[in-house]
Amino acid sequence: PPLLFNVVDDPLERNNLASTRTDLLVRMADALKVARDEMLLQGVPQGPPVQLSPDELQRLRSLGYTDQ
Repeated sequence: PPLLFNVVDDPLERNNLASTRTDLLVRMADALKVARDEMLLQGVPQGPPVQLSPDELQRLRSLGYTDQ
């Protein structure tokens, strides 16, 4: 599930606003897509895919960075 925090008012990230601020999630996703598309059009090089070990994946999962 997406996570959205107001780090000014909630620096410990305890109150996930994703379910109440879907409008902001949509705007942020749209802005990210536009930025990514612009970088691709400008020919910004992409790095090669990264192969992570099971331990690295588990650590990222425990931090909430991936659900793979």
